[in-house]
Formats: sequence, structure tokens, C-alpha cells
Amino acid sequence: MYLSTQVSPIQSVLIALFFLILGFFLILLLKSPDRKYLLGLFFSAFLVRVICVYIVYYYLIAVGGDGYAFTDDRNYDAAGSQIASALRAGKDGYDLHSWQQNPGYFYFNGWLYSLIGSDTLSARIVNGFLSSITALFVFEIVRLLFDFRAARIAGLLSAFMPSIVYLSVLQFKDTALIFVMVYTVYLLVAKKDQKLNIRSVFSVICALFVMWYLRKDFTLPYIGIIMLWLILRYTGIENWLERMHKSGLSAFSGIFILMLGGGVLIGLANTGAGHVFFERFDKITVSNKEFVEKANTTQIGFSRYLRINSISDIYKLPFSVGFTTILPLPAWGWLTSAEHAGMALYSVTNLAFIFLLPFVLLGFFLTKGLTFTNTVMLRWFPLLLMIGISVVYMGVLRYKEQLMAFFIIWAAVALSQREKHKLIIGIFYFFGAISVIVATVFASMGR
Repeated sequence: MYLSTQVSPIQSVLIALFFLILGFFLILLLKSPDRKYLLGLFFSAFLVRVICVYIVYYYLIAVGGDGYAFTDDRNYDAAGSQIASALRAGKDGYDLHSWQQNPGYFYFNGWLYSLIGSDTLSARIVNGFLSSITALFVFEIVRLLFDFRAARIAGLLSAFMPSIVYLSVLQFKDTALIFVMVYTVYLLVAKKDQKLNIRSVFSVICALFVMWYLRKDFTLPYIGIIMLWLILRYTGIENWLERMHKSGLSAFSGIFILMLGGGVLIGLANTGAGHVFFERFDKITVSNKEFVEKANTTQIGFSRYLRINSISDIYKLPFSVGFTTILPLPAWGWLTSAEHAGMALYSVTNLAFIFLLPFVLLGFFLTKGLTFTNTVMLRWFPLLLMIGISVVYMGVLRYKEQLMAFFIIWAAVALSQREKHKLIIGIFYFFGAISVIVATVFASMGR
């Protein structure tokens, strides 16, 4: 385990002021008719995150911890300090962590600390900034594809969803990964003129490059969905599929997309990037199995028995996806535990998402009016990726947050039309409440 670094509250406040000004300038450059609204949304989202950076850090210290919620954020901070020290000494500091499967966030912290000094609070401020900008892109995606009312709801959810705010004020790479992912989606699906200019293509390539160094096991499927989207959009296949759909051959269209998508992934699997991906996948599968078997927390509990280890376990899939979606369940008793306070905070903030789930489910069906390409990107891709996370990462609960932007888009569409679907929402809440109660009982088993 690495040694943690010192903090500088005054410096982190100055860093926050810098990024506040930077955010305002970036919004002014954004070609949106709602820039005034976006300025207010960014300011409030960023202010909340800056405040929570200090609240969370010093709360974790107050309960007897060291200010870090999990092992990962502690290690990212300390590794950044090591890299920065080497860089300031004129050495190749980045080589210190080149052995990491996903070295990008180690390098970023090292670069940041080499400029401003080792300070986890400042690094968390940067994450808060990225999360606040992400909320703006979510707003823009929904505004361009649906309407302003749904966009406003999506922006507010992205800005103030407790679990999103909480994880964005920790020193995790997930926040940067989510920002890059949402920005790429914005560049693609939000272009109503159907044209990609050189700047957009360059931005997508750069985003994928960054994503690759942040999380290789996530990037290859994402490259695949982008390639599928581009093939459908710019070869005329999308128009052909639209005609097939209008002719009552929707099932054929779906089969064709699955076959085409499978072909794209098979092609990518045979590349150098594909070999790296599967090597990483094998390691994750083994290490995650060991993690789940050894884990002894209320956050995993019964769900360890839902891990899919072979094709004979396929019957567990619906339950595995369900548990991965709703976990972690509240662990109120651990809020004052130095060892478990970080996960306990996450479990409490996750309550808001649990209450939002009926709208997430309804919104998935209400967004079916999108074009084929955008349906693949915004509906089926996150659904399939959630299934993959449930199979491979069972027990690593925060990974579902990487799909939260898609869930929020679905929920925002449903919330904007809630008056039309009161009965369905009521039914969802009734059965949802029963499911959560049952899940809570089972989650406490096998601790």
C-alpha cells in the first residue's frame, strides 16, 4: 500500500476558483441556445461538489479514517505523489506505474501533482469539475434528441443525484471515464445535421485514446459501439433498416444489427487492442471471483451466490443484473465505522437512485422513438454493458455508475411524461418496493 499525501485546503479553494472560471468560458464557447441556463446549472453543480469535497474528506477523518473512502482513491493519490516526486527530480516518473493495466489516472495525478504539489483535495476538485461539465453534456444530448423539459430534468439529475455527487468528490478515475464517454456520445448522437466534421472526428479519436488508458476493459466494447454507429449512420444501412421497420420486419432489423455488431466486435477482438482486452478480461474474471468469495460485507452478502461462472449459471442472470442495479443497499450502522464509512456513505446516497428506478425502467421503453443508430447507442448498448458488468464485476458496486448517464436520460424522459403514466409508475413502485425489501433480506445473508 502506498503512503498518503498531505492536503492543502487553501490551494484547493484556489484550484476551485480557477475551474469555476474555466467552466464559464467553456460554456460560452458551447453552441447552445440555453447557455444562460447552463451557466446556472454548472455553477450550482460545481458549488455542491466543492462543498462535498471537504465534507466527505473531513467526515471520513472524523470517524477515525484517513479521508479516503476506498483503497483505490488512496492509492491513486499516493501514486500521483510518487510520480510527481520523480518528475521534479528529473526522472521518468511515469515509468513507476507503467506496469498498471490502466495507468492513465496514475499518470494524470502525477502530472497534476508535479504542477501544484501533492494534494488530494485539489485532485478531487478536478473530478468535481469534470462531473459538473458532464451534467451539461447530458442536458445537451437530451435537449437535442427530446425536448427542453426532459433536458432540464436530466441536467438536474446529473448535477444533484447524491450517488453521482458522492463518487465525483472522491479520487476515482470513474468520473473522468464517464466524462469522456458522455462527451463522445454528445459528439455523435447530438449532431442533427448527420455530418461529422474533422474536429469532431479528431475529438472522438482523442477521447477513445484517453479512455483506453483509463480503462482498457471498458474501451473495446465502446469502440465497437461507435464503429457500429458510424457504419449504420454513414453507409445508408440505417435508412434501409427504417424501411424494414415500417414494413413490419422489426425482428429482422434487430437480428441484422446483432449480427453486424457481433462482426464488428469479432474484428476488434483480433486486433492488438483486442488481445490486450481479453488478457485484462481474464485477469479481472479471476481476481473478481476471489474478491467476491472472500468479501464479507453487507454490500455483497447473498449476491456472491449470483456470480455467473459458467453457462450452466445463466439462469442467475436476471437476478445478477437486478442486484447489481440496486446495490449497495443502505448500511446505516456503518456510517461511523472507520473501515466501512466510505461504502456506507455510498449505500445511503444510492437510495435516491433506487427511488428513481421505476422512471429509469419506464424511460427505457419511452425512448424507443429514436433513430436506429441512436437507439443502439442510448438504449441497447448500456443495457448490454450493464449485463456484462453484472457478470464480470459482481460485487464491484460502483461500476454501474459508469452507465448512470444513460439511466438518467431514460429517467428524465419518463419524468417529463409522468402525468401520462401514473398507473404504470404506481405498479413499478409497488413491485419495486417488494423487490427492495426482499433484496435487503438476502443481501444481509452470507456476511
